[in-house]
Amino acid sequence: MSGGASKGALRLHKGLLDIGVESHLCGNNNTLENIENLIELSFLDKVKYSINRKKNTLDLSRYNDKSDEIFSVGKDPFNCFKHINFSDYDIVNLHWVNYSINIDFIGYLKTQTKLVWTLRDMWPFTGGCHYSLDCIGYKKVCGYCPKLKSNSETDISNSLLLKKQLAFKNIQFIAISDWLKTEALSSTILNNSSIDTIYNSVDVSEFTVINDIAAIESLKKKFNIKTTKKIILTGAQDVMDTYKGPGFVREFIKLHSDEFYFIIFGQNAETLTSGLDVENIQLVGFQDEPSLAKLYNIADYFLMCSIQEGFGKTIVESLSCGTPVITLAGGAPEELILATEGGFIWDGVSKLDLSAQKSPEKLSLNAKNKFSLETIAKLYESKYVEITSG
Repeated sequence: MSGGASKGALRLHKGLLDIGVESHLCGNNNTLENIENLIELSFLDKVKYSINRKKNTLDLSRYNDKSDEIFSVGKDPFNCFKHINFSDYDIVNLHWVNYSINIDFIGYLKTQTKLVWTLRDMWPFTGGCHYSLDCIGYKKVCGYCPKLKSNSETDISNSLLLKKQLAFKNIQFIAISDWLKTEALSSTILNNSSIDTIYNSVDVSEFTVINDIAAIESLKKKFNIKTTKKIILTGAQDVMDTYKGPGFVREFIKLHSDEFYFIIFGQNAETLTSGLDVENIQLVGFQDEPSLAKLYNIADYFLMCSIQEGFGKTIVESLSCGTPVITLAGGAPEELILATEGGFIWDGVSKLDLSAQKSPEKLSLNAKNKFSLETIAKLYESKYVEITSG
């Protein structure tokens, strides 16, 4: 349960249980949490998952110059969920399924039960990439895939798109942002599909405002933060991930290094900050959610420069802690900022004026009203009832 998609599924599961919906979650518990109604993968299933990933690598081995960005073929030889009788459930809600079940099984599964699929990235409607960046091949027929550095019209991205087009018909999709819904409806695969938008949720008991000044000063000492400047927090699981916009983060730091102190969490922060003035930068490495909640409260702003993002979980976490967010124009991050009046939109080039004041309590309340576990779970429950009674 360590990835963003799996955490999103876990939060939905908890929210459904809290409002009295009988929910069962299938996956691996990589946290220390006691997860109710968890159908955990067996040792054999984990072996299958590992083999499926290796098979995916083998399927792509012919593309010698392919990028390092994730690309999933969907031809996994083993079904990691074979032990589950899906017809026993009124609704089966898929999330991020890569390397667990293949395209053919998804096509079969929709004949066995009512199927809902939460779109957590672009993979269900592309020829294999999880985010397309500047490519719009998924709006046509794919081929000549830039991720694979392919010079063939009938490469694996083309054949996968055509296969998905048949297999993914008559499935109810839920996108985690309006941006993702719009992209899905513009695709060749899902352009005639039923798609609703229901945002991700955040555990508001974990992410909340700390108003006590003395408590904030104590937290600063804990993290060894020594500065009189205003603080900007930024980070990701891997800050050098292409989709997280590391070039934009570097540019923002360069433009604003005189005014602010920067705290960076996540992997590869040393690479990100190489060559920058480190006097105003502090690297804190990987942080779990309780520690992140403290860092959001310490910070005056949170910087999120993702260039393509299905949602933006860190945005909501920051806002729930009352900390305004700086993000780039376009896509789901801007959508979330506009929906909550939660921060500032940066053009990616100019110095940003951050003089406008934001009320921490208002930011937190707006975020919690839109993204609490209960709010999101009730929206899913309504959709489930609609599907089962239709």
